[in-house]
Amino acid sequence: MEQIILPFSLDKRLRVQHLALGEIIEPVSQQQLQTEVRPGKWTAFENAAHLAAFHDVYKKRIERMLQENAPAFEPYVWQQDAIFANFKGMTKEALLDRYVDDRNALLALVDGISEEDLQRTGVHGVYGRFTIVQWLEMFVLHEAHHLFTIFQLIHVRPA
Repeated sequence: MEQIILPFSLDKRLRVQHLALGEIIEPVSQQQLQTEVRPGKWTAFENAAHLAAFHDVYKKRIERMLQENAPAFEPYVWQQDAIFANFKGMTKEALLDRYVDDRNALLALVDGISEEDLQRTGVHGVYGRFTIVQWLEMFVLHEAHHLFTIFQLIHVRPA
């Protein structure tokens, strides 16, 4: 029997929520995904690339929390993220493959953390001190926000 250390809903969302990205974007053309719907705002594809890049950001933060005592993290700045810039140039198929692979790597890390270590903390420059469990909650909530944004951008009706 699987031992669940994370809160039930967090564990489930962390393990399956990311699958929605493929379900949302696979039927849509690359061109439509990369069409700017809201002037000056990210396209659906840029939102997807951002989600994919965030696996690396959160994985590194969790690794630091496991190694250091309450490390401080500056807020994420997408303009300085080379991984995000690279991901924006991928095909949707390559991006989805990378997204799933990186999620599996994040899950492998999380599954190896003891219940005690899940209470280790890191300090966000804007939001303050969070346990690893709370960082993971922030991760899936952030992901859900962008999944909904992608869904909206794909389905918005032209003016």
